[in-house]
Amino acid sequence: MDKTKLNLKILEKIKSNKIKPKARWQFLLKNYLTWAVSFVTLIISAASFSTMVYLVKFNDLALKDEIKKSSLEILLLTLPYFWIIFLAIFIFLIYYNIKKTKSGYRYPIWLLSLISLSASIFLGSIFSILGWGAKLDASLSKNAPFYGEMINPQMEFWSNPNQGRLLGLVVSSLNEEGSFQLLDKDKDIWLVQLPSALNGNISELINIGKPVRLLGRQESSNYFVATRIMPLASGRHFFERMHKKEESLIPFHPGPGWRRQQNIE
Repeated sequence: MDKTKLNLKILEKIKSNKIKPKARWQFLLKNYLTWAVSFVTLIISAASFSTMVYLVKFNDLALKDEIKKSSLEILLLTLPYFWIIFLAIFIFLIYYNIKKTKSGYRYPIWLLSLISLSASIFLGSIFSILGWGAKLDASLSKNAPFYGEMINPQMEFWSNPNQGRLLGLVVSSLNEEGSFQLLDKDKDIWLVQLPSALNGNISELINIGKPVRLLGRQESSNYFVATRIMPLASGRHFFERMHKKEESLIPFHPGPGWRRQQNIE
């Protein structure tokens, strides 16, 4: 079929199907919108990376000897997998949107993916320096459902009293015997005993309404002897949900494993 006959056949098909050409502004608008969506997606992926960096800062590798786990074990248990998956999804969306632009089809998938990842890391690093990762984590820890189970794995990691790690909210003052009460993330009350050698150095951490992390050993049900006490960084606002009012705390009911009963002040 020569060129003339092909052109005539195309014209006949256009007439029979009543195909109308789109205006140039429609193509431009679609292109601009695609780039705009790509930019917004990049911002979200960069924010995800900055939050991931913030969480990784507090993986406590320096405590590996006291935690009795290798650096690799701690890393695997505390990696923010939610944010890694979230970042991967948005990098794919960036690639998908750029591929739909006027010249995006020219570039191979590996190149677009590499550019998207590099841009997310670069911009996310800037966000991290500006403290946006910490702010996003704080906001999510206050409001997001499943924060302790999915978004911040360090909450679960530090909620293993049978392995010598306990995380919770201080709900009583430190008494003369060096003990205080702690509300864990599952809303169970614990009696925490501190060795006398620690009392003088860490009493400023025992403030009602403040979350802390503990290393030590579980002596019996709801009774924990601490050897180290530390403040909580990432996820500390999670416990604000429990501490709106002192009356909202779960009433204290001592279990069979308690050695003594204290009154919440």
